[in-house]
Amino acid sequence: MHLKIRRSQREGGVIIPRLIFCLDARVEFAAEERQNIIRHKLQNEAIYRSGAQRRAAEGSALAAANARARGIETSDLDSFLTSTTDTIGYGLKAVALDAVSRLRLTITVGTLERGQHIECRSMDELLGAEQAILTACENLKAYLDAALTFDGREMILDFSSGEAVVVAQASPEPLLAVPGALSRAGHAPMLAGPGEPLPNVWEPRSSNPAIAAIQGVLGAPLPVRLAWAAGILILFYLYGAIT
Repeated sequence: MHLKIRRSQREGGVIIPRLIFCLDARVEFAAEERQNIIRHKLQNEAIYRSGAQRRAAEGSALAAANARARGIETSDLDSFLTSTTDTIGYGLKAVALDAVSRLRLTITVGTLERGQHIECRSMDELLGAEQAILTACENLKAYLDAALTFDGREMILDFSSGEAVVVAQASPEPLLAVPGALSRAGHAPMLAGPGEPLPNVWEPRSSNPAIAAIQGVLGAPLPVRLAWAAGILILFYLYGAIT
């Protein structure tokens, strides 16, 4: 997992010029990490919520404060913007909605993977959002690394010192070979570790060359057996034609 962050700033403001701090963040996942994100349904998991977003979720405290400051009896931010539009016009309402959309910021795993653009009036707020993204990525990486350990491995932990200490760890059991796989020494099933090729199970086992050849043909893959059968039929046909 890689996180790309770019800081920038620009001039803004309709009447009074002000400085706007910008942050572009995008995370890139490895193929296995993306599969685990999809498997655990983490695309819509929120990893950052701005302070205004939390206040809005708790009951629009910001709207109520603005309404009380202006003497307007309303607890809903949309109603406040609508009532304000009656006096200041549609243009300023668009500016207010743009400011609210920047304050009400929620970043999820999916939006961060697609790329997230953040604009703040305060450098402290932007640095807070950046730190929250870094912390969230660290937690997400730890979660994905833990998801990879659910592969059947076993651990023994010792609590003698009062803290959990891993004293032994067993790897997952090796995979069994395909049915019919026999070892050269006997007839016990062969084991193949992860990523190791299965043994060649159709090699001849008799010291007699003729019997070994028959065993090799009978245990060979289907194309080899068909080629041998076709060769025998051709020999019989030629023998009959000659006699």
